[in-house]
Amino acid sequence: MEGAVGRTEKSIKKHGMGKTLKLVLGEAANRLNPSLAWNRWRVRRNCTKFGKNVKLRGRVDIRVFDRGKVIIGNNVDIDGDLELWVRDNAKIVIGDNCHIENFVRLNAALNGSLELGANTYVGKFTIVNSWDRVTMGPGGLISGNVMIIDADHDTKRGKLMNELDVKKAPIEIGKNVWIAWGAAVLKGVKIGDGAVIGAGSVVTRNIKPYAIAAGVPARVIKMRR
Repeated sequence: MEGAVGRTEKSIKKHGMGKTLKLVLGEAANRLNPSLAWNRWRVRRNCTKFGKNVKLRGRVDIRVFDRGKVIIGNNVDIDGDLELWVRDNAKIVIGDNCHIENFVRLNAALNGSLELGANTYVGKFTIVNSWDRVTMGPGGLISGNVMIIDADHDTKRGKLMNELDVKKAPIEIGKNVWIAWGAAVLKGVKIGDGAVIGAGSVVTRNIKPYAIAAGVPARVIKMRR
């Protein structure tokens, strides 16, 4: 089993001595910060499973109600503030080696399931909401300001908008998928392995594997070579 010395030596070889010192000292400062230490204890206490070597570099607003479950894998790097809410027998799973940037929101409710596959990167200001099921395969790149939501409201007249029924359908995102800045993925779609979704696109239909899709609504413009 690799120890701290081994990890430090690898970091020096990869990043150099200067950057390694910044990383080590920064991590030590985070662990000594009373506010972050308290938040880390609170996150561990509210997780069904909290993996090894999880790095919390900001405040995680975790709220677990009504039999909700949160599972965080090993070597997860949460690089800033994160909103993590789960309720109504729902579940959030963050796989091993995931990296989550600042100001991300992950919510699950009403028996929903939200799963990030191993080695997934999630960029700043991204929102993922699940009332049904959202799954992302391993190795994905979710850029900043992306919105992935598996539910919306009915549009019938005669009621207030906030009183209309919720309509939901699962979202399945394959492995090694890139969703570029500002894209939206809506309910009931399947994005195949290796696909690329262009910046600002709105995905309303299935995207086949290794396709590059863009536009509103997103359409396949070419295939990856």
